[in-house]
Parts: sequence; structure tokens; C-alpha cells
Amino acid sequence: MASGPGVQRAKDALDMWLGGGGVVRLWLVAPAFDGTGGTESVPSGGAPTATFSPAVAGTGGQIAKADASASPVFPGVPDASTAIVALSVHDPSDDSIISLDTSWTAPGTGWTAGQSPTFPVSVVFVPVP
Repeated sequence: MASGPGVQRAKDALDMWLGGGGVVRLWLVAPAFDGTGGTESVPSGGAPTATFSPAVAGTGGQIAKADASASPVFPGVPDASTAIVALSVHDPSDDSIISLDTSWTAPGTGWTAGQSPTFPVSVVFVPVP
């Protein structure tokens, strides 16, 4: 028996959570899912805020997913991509975690410290095992 919400409910939940956008953070040490702990790699311009397109049905084990409308830019990231272990998306109104990917790896060839990378960001809704 499958667990978790149906596709439409998952899409509705993502749209509700991401309706005000999301602050995208990079982590050297991932925080706990309750937002405690962790060591953030803070870009010189601060963590960027992304606007998300309406959620769609997911693929490959995802119930639904929402993609950032445009790839956020991380101005002057102080750490190389190889040091980043997690990516999170936070509610801009209260900084609560909407999504935390602790197995994140930089796309493509990555970046070196001091660069301003930009890459696509997605938030996925996956079933509970």
C-alpha cells in the first residue's frame, strides 16, 4: 500500500509552501530537519530568494515537484562546491525549512570559492517509506 498524499494534494501543498518564494541556502554541515545546527556557506550578498512555478506531477519516485522560475544566483560564495553537502529552501517570512536535501551535490563542474554560481533549484514531494 502506498503512503503519502495523492498527486493533487502534494501539488497543492508545494504551491502553498512556496507561494511566497523561498530563501535558498547552501550548507557546509547540514542542519537538522527542525532547523537546528548546521553551518551555512553564506554568499557575500546573502542567501538568494527564488520564486517557484506552480507544482507539477513528479517523476522517478516523486509525487510532485516545483521548480524555481529562474535559477537563483549565489553572489560570492565563500566555499567551493566540493565543500557544500546540503541545500535547503526556507520560508521567507519565518525562515522555517520547507525542503532540506542532505544528499545534494553541485551540478555540472561546480565552482571555486568566491565565484557566483547559478543553477536550477527544485523542491520535491516524495512518498513516505
